Amino acid sequence: MLCLDFPAWLDGLGLKVLTPKFQDKNWETIIETNMDGLKEFDITCREIRKRLAIHFDIVKRALAISRGEQVPPLEKKDPKLISQAKKAFKENSEGPEEIDYEMMNDNSYFLHSITNGLGRFAPLFEDKNWKEIINMKTGDLKRISITDGLVIAKMMKGFKYHYFRAKENNII
Repeated sequence: MLCLDFPAWLDGLGLKVLTPKFQDKNWETIIETNMDGLKEFDITCREIRKRLAIHFDIVKRALAISRGEQVPPLEKKDPKLISQAKKAFKENSEGPEEIDYEMMNDNSYFLHSITNGLGRFAPLFEDKNWKEIINMKTGDLKRISITDGLVIAKMMKGFKYHYFRAKENNII
């Protein structure tokens, strides 16, 4: 199983930069950690914690299936319930998350911190650091072959967020 080489597994998720945070920990214990528990590993970004928790669940389900256990099918998500959950999350949110600017130097981590899945575009930004990336405009993204409107919108929203948070914290 790939999890036996946990650093390689993290690298496959585009999160190799997190390897030191799990050093000397058993992968079987790590995958039992939930989103809140990941804070104990000093993983402050909600999107990164969510990405890990989702993949931990996938691994746990795969392990259960490999042992011949019955695993209930994933339920189709009810848009109304999702909307209510998002609203409740915003109302109970701890406020702006702490940003680990050192971790953001890894482009895959930085892009995944905007929203799950954007790390796949990291190779297109290999000659840039996050401070340069947050100043990119729509035309800049199109020039590096990012043309999907939804992806561009998510990136621009994330870039704007990180720009203002970095300004607010006197990082830029």
